[in-house]
This record gives sequence, structure tokens and C-alpha cells, in this order.
Amino acid sequence: MLSDADRKKAADILMNAEKTRKQATQLSVAFPDIDFDDAVGGMVGFGWRWIGVSYTNIKYHGPFAGSADASNVGVTVGWKF
Repeated sequence: MLSDADRKKAADILMNAEKTRKQATQLSVAFPDIDFDDAVGGMVGFGWRWIGVSYTNIKYHGPFAGSADASNVGVTVGWKF
């Protein structure tokens, strides 16, 4: 488990990466004692002929910023050569 100071430093790294739109240092390298839990989510998709739509529902919970919603909607287009 991370100390409060390390947790704040890790949160600052992630927030700075989001603001600058640059990749953050991998947290497991900067903080070798960090522990991540698995995230579970569901996906639903529907397609007809050459087009499809999908929805993924997934949420991450962590000690840094609470929780993050990584849900998304996607469109798939396919064809044969």
C-alpha cells in the first residue's frame, strides 16, 4: 500500500499527464509497491451485414482519484476483399 505522500505524487503524475496530453511514467516503475485490482465489465454488440455497433461498460476503482469510467460506444464496419 502507498503512503499518503506517494498517493498524492502518483495522482499528480496522472493529472499532469492528462493536462499535457503526454504519456505518464508507468506507475508500477515509479512505485514498485503499488497494487492494482482487476476491473470487470460487460460488452454488448449488434451487427447487420457490414455494420455493427458495440457498447462496453467498465469502471475502475483506485486509491488515487476514486473511480474512473472507461465505458465506450463503438461502430464497426467490415467488408471482404
